[in-house]
Amino acid sequence: MRRAAGGPSSRFCHLCGSELIGQFFVYDGDLVCCAACQRARPRCARCSRPLDDAAIARGRATPGSPALCARCQREAKRC
Repeated sequence: MRRAAGGPSSRFCHLCGSELIGQFFVYDGDLVCCAACQRARPRCARCSRPLDDAAIARGRATPGSPALCARCQREAKRC
């Protein structure tokens, strides 16, 4: 993750859709989020990235299982 002050690949937060104004965060070049989502969103249990709505819903659908972002969900080992 890196903090950025200008020049993101998107002008909008990928999590809430709000326009990026002021400080925002870029995770591995593919997730851009606003400061509000950075503070308030639940985190991936594996990589600590803020979770999108789909990942939060997946986590609620499988109680007792850690909530994972889409990337970690694809890479996670399953038994």
